[in-house]
Amino acid sequence: MPDVDVLVVGAGPAGAVAALCAKQAARELDVVLLERDTAVGAPVRCAEGVGDAGLREFANPDGADWVSRRITDVIFQAPDDTEVVLANSGVGWILDRTRFDAFLAAQAAAEGACVLVGAEATAMSRNGDGRWHVRVKQRGGADDVYRARVVIGADGVETMVGRWAGLDTRVPSRDMESCAQYVLQGIDFNPDAIYLQFSDAIAPGGYAWIFPKGVGVANVGLGLVSLKSDGRNARQYLDAWVARRFPTGTQTGYTVGGVIVHTTIKKTYTDGVLVAGDAAHMINPLSGGGINNAMKAGRLAGCTAASAIRANDTSELANISEVTSNPTLGGLRMQEIELGRRVVELSEKLGENHPRLIQARNELGTVRGRFAAETRSIAVAIQAELDAARSEEEQLKVQVDRASSVSGESSQYEAELKQLEREAASSRSIYESFLNRFKELREQQDIQRPDARVLAYARPSFSPVFYCEPCAPKALRWRSHRGFSSEASQIPCHKNRAASARVRQPAKRPRFRARPIALAPGKAQE
Repeated sequence: MPDVDVLVVGAGPAGAVAALCAKQAARELDVVLLERDTAVGAPVRCAEGVGDAGLREFANPDGADWVSRRITDVIFQAPDDTEVVLANSGVGWILDRTRFDAFLAAQAAAEGACVLVGAEATAMSRNGDGRWHVRVKQRGGADDVYRARVVIGADGVETMVGRWAGLDTRVPSRDMESCAQYVLQGIDFNPDAIYLQFSDAIAPGGYAWIFPKGVGVANVGLGLVSLKSDGRNARQYLDAWVARRFPTGTQTGYTVGGVIVHTTIKKTYTDGVLVAGDAAHMINPLSGGGINNAMKAGRLAGCTAASAIRANDTSELANISEVTSNPTLGGLRMQEIELGRRVVELSEKLGENHPRLIQARNELGTVRGRFAAETRSIAVAIQAELDAARSEEEQLKVQVDRASSVSGESSQYEAELKQLEREAASSRSIYESFLNRFKELREQQDIQRPDARVLAYARPSFSPVFYCEPCAPKALRWRSHRGFSSEASQIPCHKNRAASARVRQPAKRPRFRARPIALAPGKAQE
């Protein structure tokens, strides 16, 4: 049962950097880095893209053999394949993760950390001795139990360390994306740009990517939310997209996996345990990338673990300001350190059963008891403040709900008021139109109307008419009363006697003659 100071589970970027930084912060610590696969960095479950600034905090990519391609452009593609090119948008790198992860692990080993491959953590528990007991299964060998003062969980998306320690690392289904990726050769694209295409028909809830690894060679993959798919899995979506975009490409590699696009878990630590990287959901939820985030988290975890062990306090309260700034606890901690050093010296000089050593150990136990009691009292006070804060939070929620309800009612009243205002405006418009019409009618009534009437209509003449001065009045009377045509209207003039034969004379009334009527006999008397 080996005893170690820091046990790091998972030799990815987060775990390797955590082991490296823990050893650099305190070289006297025993640091062990576990990797369950037989080789660090394999298999690759990543598109391997990373930004320049974050990468240079941990390694120099210029001329490194673990770099596949330098990227300068980003090309966004719409669902209809329309492209928007962001030229010179910043430098990025496409890594070779099989070499890059091995490079980080080798750096940790060079600092003195012990790297074990083919070693998988299968269980973890705490037995009251202040250490975590981690059962490790090694390939081709027997199981072993490591007793670690601090365990750093960097075991990726499917983390078990966090669960064993009681941390909530669950991921909602809507925040877990299924990913599939091919390594394609013999395809045509811009080798200095990464491609990102967004479409619900191609990758519902996610996006598809092309990350160049060289000229004509690229990581081609996509990630999607399964709850938004039409029943196909990520690989089926990828096959359809590749068949349309690169029908002649040759597949030389394939990988599948899950990517968390959930926020970082609320609590990433507990007594003697820290989680970092993908295990703590420290991923960019927009892009799904997490290499730089993982390395930064690993650095924080390694330095924190080393500091806690040096201070001889690996509890989760060690980094609480109320504990670190408490003068009583500071004095007790100094006494504990001094008594611990004295116990070690006495045990080397006088033996385990010497009364002075026993007395020193009793004093050390008393100091530790006082420290624990003081810490518990601070914890109780903090818990009381937490409960009060939660109570206040609940009250605020009630007030917010009440205000939201009032706001909803006022919004309804505002909507009704706007409806009434619209109706009033419409009625006002109708009233104004009626009023204007009324004014127009009243003005028309005030206009003086003529009382003349038409007796006869003048008829136009179709030929010239000539009258002498004596005959003109007679002709006018003749025409108006007789209704003759313009030609006939010339007749009354004495100068037109020759045409009098054509004048239509008025018809003469027939004359009736009385006829004698013979009466029947006897009628004459009547």
